[in-house]
Amino acid sequence: MEITLGMWIANVVGIITLLGWGLWWWNYFRFALPVTFWRFGGRTTTKLPPGHMGIPFFGEMLHFLWYFKVILRPDDFINNKRDKYGDGEGLYKSHLFGSPSIIASSPSANKFILQSDANFGMGWPATQIIGNNSLLFLQGSSHARIRGLVVKAINQPDALRKIAVMVQPRIVAALRLWSEKGRIVALQEAKKVTFENIGKYFCGFEPGPHLDTLDQLFAGMIKGVRSQPIKIPGTAYHHALQASKFTLKLK
Repeated sequence: MEITLGMWIANVVGIITLLGWGLWWWNYFRFALPVTFWRFGGRTTTKLPPGHMGIPFFGEMLHFLWYFKVILRPDDFINNKRDKYGDGEGLYKSHLFGSPSIIASSPSANKFILQSDANFGMGWPATQIIGNNSLLFLQGSSHARIRGLVVKAINQPDALRKIAVMVQPRIVAALRLWSEKGRIVALQEAKKVTFENIGKYFCGFEPGPHLDTLDQLFAGMIKGVRSQPIKIPGTAYHHALQASKFTLKLK
């Protein structure tokens, strides 16, 4: 049987279309469809909310980054889902940051999540940077105990008096400097003077090269804590690991 050019093109187009369709629905077949079969098998009454799981590995991350990083309109990421799937209960399935996810956008859904510590533990992706016992990552009674110790150390009357005496000169100097500048970026200036006071109170550092270096390392660590734990040079997580090691040397 002779295969004509038209038949060959049609086969190629068909294969590409089928491949694209498979990639588009891959995450759905892998994550959402098994849950659907489990539900209709009579084993559970739960169901997944509407939404799209995105393409393999990336999921909807490219879509997410487009709204959050490129056009700087993060609200439209959720608005786009509302337009497609309706308000409903304010829940949408997706695949973000390498994992199947449920996005909660309504006040009632978020209230339920934030009040359910046992079922929805809060935390950051990369605990290795500052340790599993950090106040940021502890949950429940452990978090309450450590937080209580920290509050006692800085929120008692005697401690507050000492802190007020220590920070007052820097605050006054900062206010004078801001008035001389005339126009300032309030967030940046407030963060700077706050970090100077923290460095003095907890580390005994005066404003200078060491404190500037610590400030840069701290900013890098915060970015790494919020990133995925990918140990590839140039990523936020890899930079934060190096910052963490260097900070320990400074101590």
